[in-house]
Amino acid sequence: MDAYTAYAKVLKYAQGVGIRVVHKDDSDDGDGVYMQSRSKIVIDSENHIHIMLYALLHELGHHLSDQFYERRVGSELDKAYKRCYTNKKMSRLHQNLVVACERRAWDHGEIIAKMLKIKLGKAYKRYRYENLRTYKENNK
Repeated sequence: MDAYTAYAKVLKYAQGVGIRVVHKDDSDDGDGVYMQSRSKIVIDSENHIHIMLYALLHELGHHLSDQFYERRVGSELDKAYKRCYTNKKMSRLHQNLVVACERRAWDHGEIIAKMLKIKLGKAYKRYRYENLRTYKENNK
């Protein structure tokens, strides 16, 4: 299946789970961002279709993770993300929470792809690795 067909399938899945996907040129929030309170995902439409696909799967992975969200961990995770996005140094606990949350979202994105019979391959793994690495390196 080509990337455009795969992307269309994932968009349809997003719609089916109540998530609105918005495409924006040159998003300041990176390749994609999940807005839980608005049931919305913003995808940078200036990216290559494969990057858009990977970002959408990852952000949907956050949505899937939220179905199992623990409120106890949630408040600490919220603090960690705020520190991360304001480029403030995070404690080791906060860094571990963010990396674990991001890793889970990537895992859940892969599950969604498998469910939709979309093959991802090595490029997805490389993109995942590079993105996870930024969360680890941003805290140095």
